Amino acid sequence: MAGFDNKDTTKGFQYKPAAIAALICLAAILICPRDIFAGYTITTSSGRVVHTESYWISKNLLFVGDDREPLRLYSITAIEEDHTSDEERSAHEEEMNGFFGEIDAFLERERGFIEKHEVNQKIIEGLTGLLPQGPASRKEIRGYKKDMKRLIRESRELRDDWDDMILPDRSLVILREIKSLQLMSIGLAIEEKVRFIKTWDPTHREYAIEHCRQARSFDEAFKREMQKLAGNSDR
Repeated sequence: MAGFDNKDTTKGFQYKPAAIAALICLAAILICPRDIFAGYTITTSSGRVVHTESYWISKNLLFVGDDREPLRLYSITAIEEDHTSDEERSAHEEEMNGFFGEIDAFLERERGFIEKHEVNQKIIEGLTGLLPQGPASRKEIRGYKKDMKRLIRESRELRDDWDDMILPDRSLVILREIKSLQLMSIGLAIEEKVRFIKTWDPTHREYAIEHCRQARSFDEAFKREMQKLAGNSDR
């Protein structure tokens, strides 16, 4: 028809929908918060959901990998791994290996403390009543008291150092809690031994024996948990 150009004018725009979709995706990447690509989704008991690329635990707080306020550790109900890259997984594995290396150093230090405590415990369990009077006996008792005060101080230092450890994964919290209970039980046992040689009331000696039994039970639980974590890391 005269006056009209019948040329197909839509040809140059046939890819327009695809181009628009690509632009929308690019805008989403640029505009949306980076949380949508985070490696972990953390859910709290109040229903709050936090996305983060990384996290770590110090005492009773969980810190996420930016400047946001830390979360209370025991308010967290779930931590799910989302979009972690090979590089992030490798970095996390290095952090875990570093943590277990730190544990080895703590356990080596603890071993000497436990040996001194067990020697002291055998001595106290062998005492059934008031020692014979005399300068030598009084000196012996003073020596026991000094040894036990040193052990109490050492048990507190060990427990504080465990509590101050930075944990790179929530699965490690149970290790810290069990070890803290073990060291607390040993500290209570030593305090009961001090009361025993002050009063010669055998009840305190029996309390000390019971606290020692609990400490051994916690030590066994700690070893089981270590084996479980080692098994999980092998898979």
